[in-house]
Amino acid sequence: MVDILRLTVRDPAGGDWEHELKEALRQMDGVVGVTASYKANLLGITFDTSKVTPAALRARVEALGYDVVTCG
Repeated sequence: MVDILRLTVRDPAGGDWEHELKEALRQMDGVVGVTASYKANLLGITFDTSKVTPAALRARVEALGYDVVTCG
């Protein structure tokens, strides 16, 4: 089953994070697609629920040094 995880992301350094997160998440097994909006601080991750969990996706974003403010 495919689902979408929406995250509100804040970059502590205030940089342009869209490209970095898109590339890092696309490399994860089960990620189908990634959309990002720097201006809105939004990240959308389309993923296969049989291969990856929302918790693993959030952990990947946080491991890259970004704060996940909200998730849904």
